[in-house]
Amino acid sequence: MLACNYTGDQVFEFPIDGPWYLKSGTYEEFERRVDDLRAMSSDDYRSLVGDKARYLISYSDELPTHMAIGALISQQVAERD
Repeated sequence: MLACNYTGDQVFEFPIDGPWYLKSGTYEEFERRVDDLRAMSSDDYRSLVGDKARYLISYSDELPTHMAIGALISQQVAERD
């Protein structure tokens, strides 16, 4: 994944710095970054990202997102009754 914010507006800042985020630069720098990321093995990328990925996106086979949201809604509705 590569997040880009060339607007200069902090509202659109990506929350985690690293090779997956660009704030400015030329097309050539963008192209080089994409190529560098694509050249990484999955293991190298996971090692580089570490636990930071869970901060942005988390998935569980045991409790997929749609089920977690459904359970939370059901719990909130039950508490209001």
